[in-house]
Amino acid sequence: MHLLITGKGAKIILLIVTALACFLPLKKVFWVSAAERQCYLDSADFELRWRHSVEHQWWREHYRRDGSSILLDQSLFQTFGAGTPSQGELLPTTHDYIGYRQHIYLHEINWVVSNNMQGSLSTQRYNIALYQLVPDYTVVRIAPSRMALIDFLWGTSCYDWAS
Repeated sequence: MHLLITGKGAKIILLIVTALACFLPLKKVFWVSAAERQCYLDSADFELRWRHSVEHQWWREHYRRDGSSILLDQSLFQTFGAGTPSQGELLPTTHDYIGYRQHIYLHEINWVVSNNMQGSLSTQRYNIALYQLVPDYTVVRIAPSRMALIDFLWGTSCYDWAS
């Protein structure tokens, strides 16, 4: 059986398909907001990196998407002392770091960034030096989200911040 849709029926079907593609949440991203700026991070994982305010040594935390949550799966520290998280499996590391594999689930991350701590967000594609882009002591909020195609096409990518 051959079905041919023409005229008004074809326009209605095209309108429905376009509306579904534009407004249904399809793309999995991380939504980042800071200092009245918002962008999406099109990556399955990312790393937060900063300099400890007292010891002035680098800390790195690797996060990835796990369903509708953010999973902290490993932490790396250049120093180890009072207040340093020590939960999880000890990781073999290089580059003078101590590392732990962790499984901590979060709904969102609220991270205060300043020039003093030099906080940056990195993916395999880019390093975004957030501390250079927002005022001192700005709260950066990172949350998993699903975007509609139209928002993805017309929205602001966090990679635009890096350029």
